[in-house]
Amino acid sequence: MEKADSRKYVRYPRIFSVALRWTSKTGKQLYSDGLTRDISAGGMFVFTNKYPQRSTIVHYEVYVQSPQRRGSILRIAGFGEILRVQRLTGGQWHGVAIGFSGHTVRVAGA
Repeated sequence: MEKADSRKYVRYPRIFSVALRWTSKTGKQLYSDGLTRDISAGGMFVFTNKYPQRSTIVHYEVYVQSPQRRGSILRIAGFGEILRVQRLTGGQWHGVAIGFSGHTVRVAGA
């Protein structure tokens, strides 16, 4: 018997550039860049080489080509919580599931 998918939002398999920023338990500001595997209205899954622990609040910036403005980049920025960390075998990359707390969309450079 097949298990029904109970996700609240539809996931879209898209690769976008992502920048993450968070504060460690010792108060140090940490940064990491990565790529999305998929994204939805409720969150995203990101491949990254450095990652925060589960339950950490992160600031994210996702960069997307604008479908309406040729050559323009949209910056989607906001805060989210690390819901899951997945250690990937055979390399330095890891996966993190981030649940969105809220975000804003701006045209980069505008």
